Amino acid sequence: MSRARHLIWRLLADWEAGVDTDAAGLLTSELVTNAIRHAGTPVGLLVRLDAGLRVEVTDGRPEMEVSVGALSGYSVSGRGLQLVDELASRWGVDRDTDHKTVWFELDT
Repeated sequence: MSRARHLIWRLLADWEAGVDTDAAGLLTSELVTNAIRHAGTPVGLLVRLDAGLRVEVTDGRPEMEVSVGALSGYSVSGRGLQLVDELASRWGVDRDTDHKTVWFELDT
């Protein structure tokens, strides 16, 4: 997970992107962690910079284990997606029969 965060930081520095690098690193780490923890399959990471930053994390399981909703003070999971919901400009999930891609965007 820290490898993904450091990769994002390095790319954004190289691209001189004007994106919040802390938010980008945190959200990337959260999505990669969720994919590794819940899917148990190989994970793909795609990073694009156009009008803003788009990060996509793909795994081999089409189901979502956790959703964003009202968390109790005793919830042990779900806070990562809550961070994504709070910090990302936009985010979503694309699914097909074999995998899912959870993505977020940050404006420049």
